[in-house]
Amino acid sequence: MVTTGGAGTVTTALLAGVPLVVGAGLNYFGAEVMEVRLPLGQAAGGLLLVTLLPVTLGLWSSERGVFGGHSKDLIHRVATLVFVAIVLFTFFDQWSAISDHFARVGLASLLLNLVTMGSGAVLGGLLGLPAASRVALAMECGIQNSALGITLAVTVMAAPQLAVPSVIYALLMNFTAFGVIAYRRLRAA
Repeated sequence: MVTTGGAGTVTTALLAGVPLVVGAGLNYFGAEVMEVRLPLGQAAGGLLLVTLLPVTLGLWSSERGVFGGHSKDLIHRVATLVFVAIVLFTFFDQWSAISDHFARVGLASLLLNLVTMGSGAVLGGLLGLPAASRVALAMECGIQNSALGITLAVTVMAAPQLAVPSVIYALLMNFTAFGVIAYRRLRAA
């Protein structure tokens, strides 16, 4: 059973899908009956911190020209290092669970990644974005899933074992991202 709220059960449109997906995942993978508390405020803050805030700040600062080339590169590198550190920590911390569940979760994670990246590219096309921006949107959509899953599992629900599918997703996401990058470079050459 997955619930939201602290003293009672709270339902909101923003977080209604997260408990449903977590509950369906626990049921599908045969988890024993367990209660996972999803504190509404902490979950909303985590969602804001991991998804909406970085994208909004990045787009805003890019549009306004807030950071020059050197600063932009430095921020990009620091953000990448932080993301890699979180994924690596969770990867090594949960290695036995990952190896135990890769066969069951790997294909679903790969399909989710491809659908998410494809949706980002299609959305970019519908918005009339240039090719480079469509690829950037596809990559960003792909990356956000792993960051969101790891954040919810580790910090919000305090259940690192629930981060295993997100870490597997992050691992596979790197292969699809490198595939897109390689394809674009070959096409440009």
